[in-house]
Amino acid sequence: MANDDAPLSQPTPESQSPRRNRVRNQTRRDSILRGLRAGGLLATAMAGAWAWWQAWRNPGMLGPHGSGLDPLSLSFILLLAAATVWAFYACIVEPADSPRPRRTLLLAALLVLIPSTIAVVLLGRYWWQRSQAIGLPYPVLSQLAVVSAGIGVTVTAGLLLHLERGSRTPSKQLLRRRPTRTTTAVAVLTIAVATAALALPANTFQPRSTQVTATEAEPIPEILGNHVLWQHVFNGDETDVRGIISGTAGPIAITNHGAQGLDPHTGETTWSYTRPAHTSVFNRMYDTSCQGAEQAACHAVLTPDRSTLIVRYDAGPSNALLVALDTMTGEVRFEHMYHFVGDNRFSWDRGPNVQVTDNVLVIDQEILSITDGSHMGSLPRTDLPDCPGDSSCSNYDLDSEWVFSPFFQGGHSTLILGATCRYYDASGFETWCELILAPDSDPAATMNVSGIVPSDSSIATRGPTVVDGWTVRYRDPEVAGQELDREQKQGRLKEDALANLDLPIEVVSLDALSGTDTDQQPVPLAYPGRPMANRATRTLGISGTENVGERYQHPVLSDVFNPVDAQVYPIEELTEQATGLGYLDTLAVTQPNDVRGTGLSGWKSLDVLNPDGSVALHLDYEDITDPADIAAADGTLAYYHDGYLVPAPGVVALVYDRAVLQDNDDGANNFTARQTVVVGLG
Repeated sequence: MANDDAPLSQPTPESQSPRRNRVRNQTRRDSILRGLRAGGLLATAMAGAWAWWQAWRNPGMLGPHGSGLDPLSLSFILLLAAATVWAFYACIVEPADSPRPRRTLLLAALLVLIPSTIAVVLLGRYWWQRSQAIGLPYPVLSQLAVVSAGIGVTVTAGLLLHLERGSRTPSKQLLRRRPTRTTTAVAVLTIAVATAALALPANTFQPRSTQVTATEAEPIPEILGNHVLWQHVFNGDETDVRGIISGTAGPIAITNHGAQGLDPHTGETTWSYTRPAHTSVFNRMYDTSCQGAEQAACHAVLTPDRSTLIVRYDAGPSNALLVALDTMTGEVRFEHMYHFVGDNRFSWDRGPNVQVTDNVLVIDQEILSITDGSHMGSLPRTDLPDCPGDSSCSNYDLDSEWVFSPFFQGGHSTLILGATCRYYDASGFETWCELILAPDSDPAATMNVSGIVPSDSSIATRGPTVVDGWTVRYRDPEVAGQELDREQKQGRLKEDALANLDLPIEVVSLDALSGTDTDQQPVPLAYPGRPMANRATRTLGISGTENVGERYQHPVLSDVFNPVDAQVYPIEELTEQATGLGYLDTLAVTQPNDVRGTGLSGWKSLDVLNPDGSVALHLDYEDITDPADIAAADGTLAYYHDGYLVPAPGVVALVYDRAVLQDNDDGANNFTARQTVVVGLG
């Protein structure tokens, strides 16, 4: 008979061990899942806030980029499906009194995890595609990918936690509400992974930059040499060259991806700045004046003293990255991402209004220091002068329909806040401009200056022309204005009237007009004319009486003003003396007459022409073509458009494009390679 008073048998250590291990494992899984849920929730909030801030700073970046269902919309649908599954379980399945099978929880977790994972992959792939398209980290999308991952981790971990409920006592559940070390460690690790994922895109598509030490700048040669000192060949499949401009230490090549300085003695690359993004024009992409010698000047903005070069990269429909480089050393002075908020200023055919002085960079209304890119203020809103009488006017200011290309440069210390230019007939031929000027140190101290002579009638380059801080003005603005009004009322004001009216003109400094440099005095011109808008020159050309059309492939000039010595040189005197920067700026490079009409395969020499059409320098094929290039070319090397000269410190550079032609049996020529060649003349 059993003894009822005998003590109950106690469980042995061997029987307690499996149970204790099972509880320990459940506790560990519980802590890990709670850490994932907490960390995922915090990562979602953090990435969501960042995505919202990026979307606010970059309006239009999330718009559709093609027809059909884009990955962003598809990812949103997948996340909505995952949220629906979670809501169905939380609101319907879980409150029910019936038991919740394990497979129901697992199915719910999978229906949340799979869509959110697909959304992460789609958003990540979409970010990579959009970033490759612009060559810069695309905003918002990478943050949304982290948000999707955070949602998936948070909801899936929450659902899996329900699998642990069946075997717990209320006391154990209460104790486990306090975070354990494992929970805290997993949450911190999740947040760290999310932070790394948010920071990683910013480190992609980084620029490559090489710099040199500053040296003493050499003077620009006074004469055109007839010896080839060096050659630098840019292959079209390696670096697409926009063109060559003059810096403070030698020629500078503006490329498809940045800029690089050339040694004036050897032609070798000294400094360079490149990034995967593509450089973009600062004005209208369809501007026909941005060709040949002026193409590089449309893709780069130089300060009047040429010490700082600014290139632009498109970074999406509402962003532009502006990079300022020291033209002597290649040092990156600053990089500034400009976000435009408002009407679509960054459309396919235009960009922000940009203007530079020696001290500041102005982007629309924002003023930045040219030294380090620090914010210095905003331009004041100004009212343009009224259009007088029966004339019509073109307005150039921050709200203009057209980006005004000549405003790339202001004075050395003077900003142009706007201009009103009159025209009197349907051709839009302008005859008179009034400028609003202000010192770059005090943009609010505005002043109106009337009687500015506009450039020629080209739509792309009309309006005032500024070269090295100088422009052209009527010597007596009041008398000139009255004479123009009288001629207009009598119907005699045509496109050639400005030269025939014999209104005296002079070259004036914008700094002198604004009061920032009172030592600069006006320089009178002997004959009436118009300033020629040419971004590629360092001197200011004045058109002659034959101011419509061109002769011998370049504009007809009467005088050339050199800002270096503030002197005016008649074109005949320059041609006779054949020296000076003004003379070099008047030369044109073209195809010799004896090879015209022979086709590309026969174009193997170049002529440098004086303004009167005489040949200043003839360069044969052997003179400007390296024998090694001829031997290496699989075909015939030939030129396919006129070149141009770039007078730069230490050298006069000849720039031309050539192609490798493959002769076919039918006599046609196929381009197999394109090259841009820079030749140093001395």
